[in-house]
Amino acid sequence: PPIIKPKARRLQCNHPRVKKAYLDKWEEYCKKHKILERAIKLENSLTYPLSQEAQQEYKLIDQLRVDGVRSAERSCRKLRMGAVAWFPEFQQLTNKIRLWTGIQHKLQGRKYSSRYHRGMR
Repeated sequence: PPIIKPKARRLQCNHPRVKKAYLDKWEEYCKKHKILERAIKLENSLTYPLSQEAQQEYKLIDQLRVDGVRSAERSCRKLRMGAVAWFPEFQQLTNKIRLWTGIQHKLQGRKYSSRYHRGMR
């Protein structure tokens, strides 16, 4: 079957806070399900050819790993999309708010770039 890539990733490795949250959740999941201990135990008991019990344990560890990665990624960051339908009037209102916020920043002496508002009509 073809690999289906997600359109938006929750895990953003270039954001330290998000990356730390992911690693913390993943580590917590691994400890809870004793994934490392189970993998070491399986490795120490390996024989060739692989027994049915070892194959089942390997599949179970792999499934736990996949579930843990998905769980940690879901708790990383919230995807804010799909809750509000887009329409031109909404975009115009958003542009006005951004423009007035920019003007307010300029009056307060804060940094402000007018390039941000060039494409707004």
